[in-house]
Amino acid sequence: MKMEMKMHRFVEEKMAKVAPVPCDFILGDTVTVTNGYGVEIQGKKILGFVREIDPEFRPEAFIFLDWD
Repeated sequence: MKMEMKMHRFVEEKMAKVAPVPCDFILGDTVTVTNGYGVEIQGKKILGFVREIDPEFRPEAFIFLDWD
């Protein structure tokens, strides 16, 4: 399966267009992210949100960016 098809399938199956919790971000926003080393990475686009938050695994990680 081509990578493009896999990505399209992933988006359809895993991503939501709205956040599962109230937040200040919407689909398509461009944001600055601070990575684990404290380095700011500018210009990352929000591609989508998780459909459900997993409270056992990184519950604060619910946004998909164009680097995921």
